[in-house]
Amino acid sequence: MDINIVKKLVCILLDVEITRMAYFIDLFSPETYETFTRSSRDISRFRLRHKGMADRIKQGDVFVCYLTRLSRWFGLLEVCSTSAASALVELTLVNVNCH
Repeated sequence: MDINIVKKLVCILLDVEITRMAYFIDLFSPETYETFTRSSRDISRFRLRHKGMADRIKQGDVFVCYLTRLSRWFGLLEVCSTSAASALVELTLVNVNCH
């Protein structure tokens, strides 16, 4: 039997919804990276024109962080909660490897 069918049956029996995390690329310039590292690192803001994308972000999603101009991946941030009204996302630092 296909594993996906088994998962669906178990969820139906337990009345639990299957959710999957999504991954988003979060771009930082050297300047915004410096600002972020001096902050509490628990909020990410989006430009108003990106509000539609920000509205799709949900708890449990992961931001994969990329530093432009230096072409470096530097961390993963897990979304703890969102505020659609202000396009703010509360984050938990999952893993950061900055060199």
